[in-house]
Amino acid sequence: MQISGLTRSAVVLLLLAGVAGCTSQIADLAEPVNAPARPAVEPAYPPVHDMPAARDTKPMTAAERQRLVDELSAARERQEAETAEPAQPKKTPAR
Repeated sequence: MQISGLTRSAVVLLLLAGVAGCTSQIADLAEPVNAPARPAVEPAYPPVHDMPAARDTKPMTAAERQRLVDELSAARERQEAETAEPAQPKKTPAR
């Protein structure tokens, strides 16, 4: 039984692909020479279940909220007045 050149090439390519797949896994196991040393003690994970400390600030009073709203409204009106375009007179179409 004779094997054609095309079949022989296909078999060789399949074998090379299989060998290349095995070596890529082996290469992942080796560390590079210039890699930093691993720490002697593994770092602790952050405490994800611990709750933060209670805040010592109090909520704003109604008067403080109103003062803040008034300041923000005044700032918005100043900015709108500064950036407003002058009114252009409407052109009437020529007849």
